Amino acid sequence: MNKDIRLATSFKGHRKRKRLRRFLGDRSDSYLIDLWLTVAMDCPEGVLPGWDQMDIADACGWEGDPEELVSALIESSWLEKDSDGNYIIHDWCEHQGWACNAKSRSEAASKNILLRWVLRETKKENIPDVKKWFKSEYAYQKGHTTNDILSYYESYTNGNTPSPSPLPLPLPSPKDNNADSDESASRSSKKIYTTKSGKKLTGKRLETFNQFWSAFDYKHGKAPAADSWLKIPSLTEAMVKEIIAAAKIEASRRPALIKTEGSPKWAQGWLTERRWEDEAYYEDLKIIPMKKTMVYEVTDGS
Repeated sequence: MNKDIRLATSFKGHRKRKRLRRFLGDRSDSYLIDLWLTVAMDCPEGVLPGWDQMDIADACGWEGDPEELVSALIESSWLEKDSDGNYIIHDWCEHQGWACNAKSRSEAASKNILLRWVLRETKKENIPDVKKWFKSEYAYQKGHTTNDILSYYESYTNGNTPSPSPLPLPLPSPKDNNADSDESASRSSKKIYTTKSGKKLTGKRLETFNQFWSAFDYKHGKAPAADSWLKIPSLTEAMVKEIIAAAKIEASRRPALIKTEGSPKWAQGWLTERRWEDEAYYEDLKIIPMKKTMVYEVTDGS
């Protein structure tokens, strides 16, 4: 995670800064800097997938109308939208190169640690060809696929690898009995979905989220939406049915909204704002809102 951002000295008298102040008043600088700090931590590449105007207002610490804030940021060229409809910070990677590359630096560091371990182990066991060992012994480790590490290793050695050796090499945490192997296989076959914040969706919570995602039928911002799904307290079977029914209505209304150039609600915001409880959906369904009687309670599986 990023711990700081850069602030150019030219910001002091920048015309865009002055323009934003005309729109938002004397606290405009603090709103902008709070937004930058939040983006550096949560969206280091400067793209805000799944964010709506309220999310931006929360990041800025703005307590007024979110639309007023976002309009001011766009009008003063601090914020814009990409071709997919995501809000993005204008020229973020150009001005915040260190923050923007946080993910790639973390991945490179992880690979370097793994590569050093592999080189040490192959040397200890007198195995000259790391590539051969990977293919025979190494399937998956620390989130990197075999091909991922092989490619990195080849670039590290410029493609100059010695002749292969058939000698096997143990993994860092070897499984020496059948019970452990069966347990490992069971874990690997378990369906898991990782949310934007890194939490795990499994079991019933994952199953019901997939049902909602299919019903909502707007394939944008799935990972943030999964976080919002986890935040629904004491999710019950009755509540899931209620949410899915409302989601299907939302999906059926969306084409007309898009046709009139309206902005469809993303799943994350729709769930966070508990839109399934809006009376408009119950009018279409001709039902009374369900009482949240506990049928089952699921956890995030983490």
